[in-house]
Amino acid sequence: MNIIKKGTKLYSIVKLKCPRCQAGNLFVDPKLFVFQIILEMPTECSHCGQDFRIEPGFYTAALWISYPII
Repeated sequence: MNIIKKGTKLYSIVKLKCPRCQAGNLFVDPKLFVFQIILEMPTECSHCGQDFRIEPGFYTAALWISYPII
C-alpha cells in the first residue's frame, strides 16, 4: 500500500520532483544529503519544460506585502 500517490503535491515534495509533471528532478542532484550542491537547481524541468526561475520582482513584491504586516 503506497500512502504517497504520484500526482499529489506531497509526492513532489518528498521525492524532490517537478511540481507539474512529477517526473523531472527539481534539483541537479536529487539526493537529500549532498551538501556541496544542495540547492543547485536546473533552469527548467528536463521532462516537461516547467521554468524553475523566480520571476522578476518576486522579492520586491514580498517586501511590499510583508513589511506592513510586521
